[in-house]
Amino acid sequence: GFFHLDGLKDPVFDSEIEGSVDLAEIKNFYPLDDIQLNGLFAIDIRIKGQLSDSLKKFPLVDTRIAMQNASLRTKAYPYPMENTHLVIEAVNETGHLKDTHIHVDTLTYTIEDESFRVEGTITDLEKYSYDLSVNGVLHLEKLNKILSLDKAAEMSGEVDVDFKTAGNYNDLIARNYHRLPTTGQIVMKDVFYKSTFLPHGLSVDAGHLFFSNEKIFLDTLRGSVGASPFNLTGHLYNYMAYLLHNDEKIKGDLLLESDTFNINELLGEAKVPVCDSGHRELSIVKIPENFDFTFDSRINYLLYKNISASNLAGE
Repeated sequence: GFFHLDGLKDPVFDSEIEGSVDLAEIKNFYPLDDIQLNGLFAIDIRIKGQLSDSLKKFPLVDTRIAMQNASLRTKAYPYPMENTHLVIEAVNETGHLKDTHIHVDTLTYTIEDESFRVEGTITDLEKYSYDLSVNGVLHLEKLNKILSLDKAAEMSGEVDVDFKTAGNYNDLIARNYHRLPTTGQIVMKDVFYKSTFLPHGLSVDAGHLFFSNEKIFLDTLRGSVGASPFNLTGHLYNYMAYLLHNDEKIKGDLLLESDTFNINELLGEAKVPVCDSGHRELSIVKIPENFDFTFDSRINYLLYKNISASNLAGE
């Protein structure tokens, strides 16, 4: 095949690439000391034309990427990720954004007889029409060991997802929620995450979120940050628009309840000169700018640096 690209801003493509590979053969030309791969991977890519968001242009596209009956085994975990299938198709026959069709026909895998599946379609990249379903249990420790998601982090627990939604971006902005059918829930059990970002660790003993056309209901998120227990409830709004568009904000009204909450356990340590071995400076973990949350609180005892307060309630 061939690949031609003219320009980086509003680039023009002219490409045809076709091929397939037996994943088990990769070890013959690339070292995979701790990984065992099997399955077939194939691509058929044809792209011709200009990509420009400002001009509302999209190249002519006829593309298919497929991975069939793949498996991945690593030394870090005794069982493989298997029965892995991925089929993605992208088609645009006119060169207009609104005529783009991206279809995730299958994304599925199995670990120890438990499967996870994603299916979805995005059409019309002007209105961002979507149809998405996700179903299965994410076992965080297994995934981290098999996929090496973050070698410096500790994670464990289960996240059970059963979610289905359909609609388009214009109806989201216009708040035509009756035209945005959405159902499902996420259930978390014994989730734990610890990293340089959260050095004291975040535990979620039990979490339950369920979805409606308009918002996410946070029924409960009970756990602790370090030694600070908490329960978080409330609602999240505009979540699909936030996922579809970079400029959108995810909004929420949340209630944080805690008997004793030590904010210091949410703080990172700022870097200090090597010679300054006796001084540590705490820095606030930055909240992303496109998070617009209103917090109410009921905290019996709050500690921040060397300042304490009791019986805090309010926004």
